[in-house]
Amino acid sequence: CLEALAKGGSALRNWHLRRTFAYACGVKGPHLEYFDIREEVCEALGGHKHGQRVQTSGKQAVTIGVAPLDEELDRPKLFYHVDGSAGAGIFDGLDTRKLKVVGRQKVRELTKERPIDNLELYSLSKEVSPTFQYLNAANSYRAAKLER
Repeated sequence: CLEALAKGGSALRNWHLRRTFAYACGVKGPHLEYFDIREEVCEALGGHKHGQRVQTSGKQAVTIGVAPLDEELDRPKLFYHVDGSAGAGIFDGLDTRKLKVVGRQKVRELTKERPIDNLELYSLSKEVSPTFQYLNAANSYRAAKLER
């Protein structure tokens, strides 16, 4: 990991991470994710340390840590929790090094005593409508059939 850090944040891969900090991930309908919160890793990928508060276009956020955006892309990202959102996300298309640091905040790790609130997930599930159905008959397809 230190060799990758010496080459710059773009050289970091998912397997370099030490994801030990549990936190809600996803700005809407979050899930449990583990983040690498080491200072050198966070700073290499986004220019901020775990717990630093940053500001952009009138919104404030706290820096959470580094996690894979997509396991298959093998490109970890620095995640932030914007005030008012359900969980951590990324600033897509924004150079996070230009975010203004406005302070520090203690970030509480998710535990079994403090789980993700499922009320929002429940409300989201009401909005979902199935787009396919499985056929169950004696000579049925084994795959799904898309409804249009």
